[in-house]
Amino acid sequence: MTSKDVAAAAGVSRSAVSFAFNDPAKIADSTRQRILAVAKELGYTPNPVARMLQQGRTRSLGVLLPQDLPQIMENPYYSQFFVGLGQVCHREGLTLLLTPPLRNSMLKAIPYAAVDGFVVCGLEVDRGEVAELRRRGIPFVLVDSDPPEGVPSVDVDDQAGAREVVQHLLDLGHRRIAVISFDPGPDKEAYGYRGPSRGAWPASARPWPAPAWPWTTCP
Repeated sequence: MTSKDVAAAAGVSRSAVSFAFNDPAKIADSTRQRILAVAKELGYTPNPVARMLQQGRTRSLGVLLPQDLPQIMENPYYSQFFVGLGQVCHREGLTLLLTPPLRNSMLKAIPYAAVDGFVVCGLEVDRGEVAELRRRGIPFVLVDSDPPEGVPSVDVDDQAGAREVVQHLLDLGHRRIAVISFDPGPDKEAYGYRGPSRGAWPASARPWPAPAWPWTTCP
């Protein structure tokens, strides 16, 4: 069953059938309703691949992930993150394509995702992903990443958050404050507690006591 069959049964051109599914504003509503009714009766649905080729769009938003799907799904942060993305995609009529690394490489996964744009997550070190997305002309935004200069990004303001947390504890009268954190790896000064908490302590208070490296991590 093709659009040609629908056009013949509805007494319209193939262009009218295409407009009925892809650009309804170009035909009368009565004509569109007749075409859709005939298509339903004949069991016709547009070929999604042909539709993408014709429109030059996939109507899919890609999420480029830093880890394999099993690891991502175990992370409660991503479950909430996907809920937010899903709500926006639902509102805009888009599908959501999760794109994990290919052979441990986010860069290698990019060419295999047929999407109109990317949300790039957790890009701590740019290994060519930004240049590849720009080369392909794919719109993108980095989230929870370490963005290069001039790259659109949405990130958490760690210092402001730490400042609010410390101030809240101080307002409650606490002075002996401990920090429990994951091990940030080799970049402790930037991503460990000292990075975000730098400037968080007001002049009237100081952390007690100031621990020295290395620290103790909990599993």
